[in-house]
Amino acid sequence: MDGTLLLSGSHDETVRLWDVQSRQSVRCLAHKGPVTNAVIAAAPANMFLPDSRPAVPLPRFSRHLQAPEGGESGEVCVRLGLYAQDDEQTYLQKAERLKQLMNAVTDKALFGDGENTKLRVAELEEEVQTLKKVNKDLYDFSSQLLTKPT
Repeated sequence: MDGTLLLSGSHDETVRLWDVQSRQSVRCLAHKGPVTNAVIAAAPANMFLPDSRPAVPLPRFSRHLQAPEGGESGEVCVRLGLYAQDDEQTYLQKAERLKQLMNAVTDKALFGDGENTKLRVAELEEEVQTLKKVNKDLYDFSSQLLTKPT
């Protein structure tokens, strides 16, 4: 995480760890398929301490998927880190949602709650017609001025 190492994957089913400064391959790891992306996450701070205990105690692993009696076994729900969760919104999704909310607030401030919308639309249409008439008059005047014989 300090910028001295680089991780690269390839379609030849290998991942290489590179030393950036010396441009040397430090390690090569083989995989069962092409590696197109990787996520690097920092290890928890207490992971390498010998006296540390996990925050959620996990039960011992069983050899079988279901208990022999067919009854319910003790289940533990483990919350994965943010990188492994699929239901988390990305920053782009959050930004898009925020933009939609801001536009909705702006539209509501401009047009009201819908009561004055028809009146506002009529005023704007009248203004457009006035501007079209002024534009046509200006065009006619300028074309007459340019085509007038001297």
